[in-house]
Amino acid sequence: MSISTRAISISSVVVSMLFCSAVFMPETAYADINPSVIATGDNHTCSLEGGEVTCWGNRQHSQTTVPPLSTPIEVSAGGDHSCALDANGVVCWGLNIYGQTDVPELTNPTQITSGRFHNCALTDSGVVCWGQDSDGQSTVPDLTNPSRVAASGAHTCAIEDGGVTCWGANTQQQLDVPQLTNPSQLGLGWFHSCAVDDNGTVCWGNNANGQTNIPVQTNPVAVAGGWFDTCALDDSGVNCYGANQEGQASPPELTNPTQVSLGQRHVCAKDETGVVCWGRNDYGQLAPGDSPDITLSDPFQVEAGYNNSCALGTTGVKCWGRDYSVILDPPYLSNPTQLALGGTHACVIDDTGVVCWGTNSAGESTPPDLVNPVAIVAGINSTCAIADSGVECWGFDVADQLDVPDLSNPTQIVAASYSFCALDDNGVSCWGTGLANHGQFIIPDLSNPVEVSASN
Repeated sequence: MSISTRAISISSVVVSMLFCSAVFMPETAYADINPSVIATGDNHTCSLEGGEVTCWGNRQHSQTTVPPLSTPIEVSAGGDHSCALDANGVVCWGLNIYGQTDVPELTNPTQITSGRFHNCALTDSGVVCWGQDSDGQSTVPDLTNPSRVAASGAHTCAIEDGGVTCWGANTQQQLDVPQLTNPSQLGLGWFHSCAVDDNGTVCWGNNANGQTNIPVQTNPVAVAGGWFDTCALDDSGVNCYGANQEGQASPPELTNPTQVSLGQRHVCAKDETGVVCWGRNDYGQLAPGDSPDITLSDPFQVEAGYNNSCALGTTGVKCWGRDYSVILDPPYLSNPTQLALGGTHACVIDDTGVVCWGTNSAGESTPPDLVNPVAIVAGINSTCAIADSGVECWGFDVADQLDVPDLSNPTQIVAASYSFCALDDNGVSCWGTGLANHGQFIIPDLSNPVEVSASN
């Protein structure tokens, strides 16, 4: 989670239950950002500086692809999603399997915080939470004048007139708030919780790695929790304790740090030099531009486009090469089974239907309503799919490639740059003109064709 000495910058981030191979990296400084707010998710990091949000690290669910924002003032990072508070309210992006990026109507939100699969905002009407609620983490109890809210893995806490109130998962007594005197800050880990009050830092919940064993501190002003570790900001700087498998509890030398934020197994702080991060770096979460390849398991389809390629495997889609219009950043996909790669856009068929991303200047990434799509192909700026209604095409139509002829029970479709061909009960049919007419649409007599292919 993220903590800051700025009153408006309390941003809670979570840690994950996923076990990944350990990759230890030393601290990484990224001085060009010098942010006013930083936030760390499971394996990604976001910062806000000069009215611009920048995210880096794991991009598998587009959690680092920041949408347009209007004068953002705060950023938070969840497991595989991110949120920002801007002039228009709260905006969220990335993984959305529990509706965590479907922001409800909020009245004058002043703070945003993210758990692994849920978010909470402080508004004129109090605390509002949305997303996963399997442990009650999004079911807000009655609160009196809440002034701060923090979310973590599957629990949430708020400071109100009566002190600190927590709700959600309580498997390690992370909701059992001890006696506190005028609490002013909150810091939540996966299975533990912390607060800063008049007596210093107080932590409760899971202590398997010593994450609630608070060392001597001098005037602590903020605290943040990670998976099994904790960091606090006091007069001496940033001090961390708890799990340290990848150096996440061993902060480097910092110059007047003002904020610290913990992810799954990495930590980032803001000091006079900018952002300094340390710990795990398997997704490049320590610095922008430092992201290694995302592993693709058991690939079963590969497609080549214009200066880029994509592959489909059991873990989803991975793309590489030139990044036209963020084509290398697939959105969240639910069990994709078929992949199509155009010139600067890509599409898949998954459990939700057809999903496209990349360039959309001609609508090539905006599929129509399709019922039971079973096949999909892509040309340069256009796309076609076979569904219950037959073959439907969308996108650029410069060569009549969207003018689908009458087809009887089409079973296969292929694409060239500006043309398509399909196999149906009557044989092979082609449409579009291509870059030039070299006889590619003059179909010879064929006897029981069973497969068709096309080339650019």
